[in-house]
Amino acid sequence: ASDEWLDRLLVTLDRNRRLVADALAAHLPDARYQLPQAGYLAWIDVTAYGWGDNPAVEIRRRAGVALHQGPLFGPQGIGHVRLNFGCAPEVIEEAIARVGALVTR
Repeated sequence: ASDEWLDRLLVTLDRNRRLVADALAAHLPDARYQLPQAGYLAWIDVTAYGWGDNPAVEIRRRAGVALHQGPLFGPQGIGHVRLNFGCAPEVIEEAIARVGALVTR
């Protein structure tokens, strides 16, 4: 029974990581993202949008979306955010759409 649960979880995470890619393409086309091979975290480069070295702060303030701060993971995290996609697809879609709305303002 636990294998069934794990199999369903892995299918959900795979679907969600691809949803992140699709939502970024639709709402933040200049963001850079590589599908992670494992896990539930998306590492997203949003440098192209000019939101500073720690874009998660600006995104939270202006869009009301809380993301992990890239620079907390070292200098390679400057201009990056980390998104947890281990959640409902609707949450992922809304979060990325809200961040994308900053670009059109």
